[in-house]
Amino acid sequence: MDVAKKLDISGRSRMTKPELVDAIRKANKSSTGKSRGN
Repeated sequence: MDVAKKLDISGRSRMTKPELVDAIRKANKSSTGKSRGN
């Protein structure tokens, strides 16, 4: 939950654990791409 909050994932309080994990993975991938300039 803390990681989701840091990544500012909306709707995190209503997500199941698997949904949160998936959302965190997607947000991390997006964040990494932005920081690399992709």
